[in-house]
Amino acid sequence: MEIKNRLALGLLEKNTFSLRKLITREVEYGKSFNCAGHKEGCDRKCTINLIKLNGKNYPFGGICNKYYNQVHHIAVEPKQFDFVAQRQKLVFRKIDLQGRGQRPNTIGFVKSYLVNTLYPLYYHFFSELGFKVILSDEVDKNGLKKVYSSFCFPAEISYGMFMNLLHKNLDCIFLPHVVELYVENSLSYEPEMQSVCGIVQTEPYYLRSAFRQIKPELISPVLNFSQGWHTAEKDFVTIGRKLGASTKAAKTAFQNALLKQLDFFKSIKMMGDLVLADLAKDQTKLV
Repeated sequence: MEIKNRLALGLLEKNTFSLRKLITREVEYGKSFNCAGHKEGCDRKCTINLIKLNGKNYPFGGICNKYYNQVHHIAVEPKQFDFVAQRQKLVFRKIDLQGRGQRPNTIGFVKSYLVNTLYPLYYHFFSELGFKVILSDEVDKNGLKKVYSSFCFPAEISYGMFMNLLHKNLDCIFLPHVVELYVENSLSYEPEMQSVCGIVQTEPYYLRSAFRQIKPELISPVLNFSQGWHTAEKDFVTIGRKLGASTKAAKTAFQNALLKQLDFFKSIKMMGDLVLADLAKDQTKLV
């Protein structure tokens, strides 16, 4: 049935095969290796098995179709399809605001969970108040030793990224508890309809528990964006006041930061629209 479907879709060409020859083919298994990623910059290190069939080597395995393309001489430039990397460039794109204000203090962000979405808001808010923003840049393996429960991989990354920040001699760390996000055109804006994963919500609490002797001050407000991104202004003004800024300065910083966040949302939506338009032309690109 699958062969018939592929023939009907034009994915296979009709041909004649000898079942006897197919059965009697010799198959050898060569030494496996880990994919190095090369120009696409992938660091998954997938295990690739070498299968020798009728004197020809066929690499098999891995999460992508890199080796399939090699066997069939299909040339693909992978970076143009790496939309995760393109999104990361957009979210962590920043303007140097570090010289504003009178505060040389440093504030750190754990590069985990929602920081990968709300970084423009966080970065521009604190930068406008004159803080130097420091982002964790690698997973410290010693932080993973603090994981004493069965957590998902992103949670383990959070532990390692937090440990990384502790070595950066910061004045404070911004580690918010985000309860809900705003979902545009949602069918319902009732409480808990836009809730964030429980493990994501409780990040400030289990990190506090794991790293009991934390030198930098932790700033962990409870934020709820469910009724609109602008509704968090009061919470950010409170944060700004706590850090010594005036109400006016904190409001201005939040409003400017929110514009940057909305610009990011607009940019990734445009990117998504372009991808969908391209797929409409050639739907074989969709996997």
